[in-house]
Amino acid sequence: MKKENITFIGAGIATAYALLRITQILTEQPINIPFRVRIIDKSPDFFAGIPYGDRSGKAVLLINALNNFLPPDERLLFVQWLDERKESLLDEFLEHGGEQAKIWVENNRPFIDSNNWNELYIPRFFFGRFIREKTVSELSRCENAGLIEMTYTNGEVLDVNKETNLFKVILKNEISIYSENIVLSIGSLPTRKIFKEELIIKGHGYLVLNDIYNKNLSFNIGLIKEFLRSRNGKATNVLVIGANASGLETLYSFVDHIDLNDKITSYTVLSSHGLMPDSDIDYEKERTLSQNL
Repeated sequence: MKKENITFIGAGIATAYALLRITQILTEQPINIPFRVRIIDKSPDFFAGIPYGDRSGKAVLLINALNNFLPPDERLLFVQWLDERKESLLDEFLEHGGEQAKIWVENNRPFIDSNNWNELYIPRFFFGRFIREKTVSELSRCENAGLIEMTYTNGEVLDVNKETNLFKVILKNEISIYSENIVLSIGSLPTRKIFKEELIIKGHGYLVLNDIYNKNLSFNIGLIKEFLRSRNGKATNVLVIGANASGLETLYSFVDHIDLNDKITSYTVLSSHGLMPDSDIDYEKERTLSQNL
């Protein structure tokens, strides 16, 4: 029976940084046999998660300025990476974005040209691309050196049981994986469905999307555009349930597409607190963060 030394359930940013630390330890303290690691995730979008990967699309921005987003040492590495790739990244951003993407580039071009990124709310996929490249590069280096053995599993975990000295991970396809250690890194809870269990519900005069990241955000924006065309100019209202980062980027995506936004009569956001997240830089929080890192 094959067993893993450690299994990560979830392959987002937290897993990426944990793996980077493991590669550092293995490099500094080599072992005689490869350290066996398995990564399990429902999505093939490894090491970026929903916020910074393909499911969020390539047109939405961070909800914090960069200097509030990363600690100084990691931010320095990220900025160096950005400086080397900024034009190709901006081309990709403009290709997938709409009117707001053009405005963002025009307004921030002086800062970009001078490599002054710290005050900018940058496109989120920039960071996702950075951390994925960094993680894959380090894992490949350790694999080539015989320090680590990686296994990637695209599937859904149903349960984890402890059996003697091992954990048994049970997948939806009834495959079982055994591991000495388990790390739960699942991020956000599953989206709570409303009205019906289906992810996409079309009816007479309405469209319900129970998961804006089903496939990806761009796919669902396309469904909304198709629905609006079928309305033939009739008044159409939008209800966004939740005012977290996902709610914000959904609204941003509407505004970014003029051909979509112009057909909307009104927007309503329903949240438990009745508030949207802060839109300004919290300098006191930034100061406290710097002191405690």
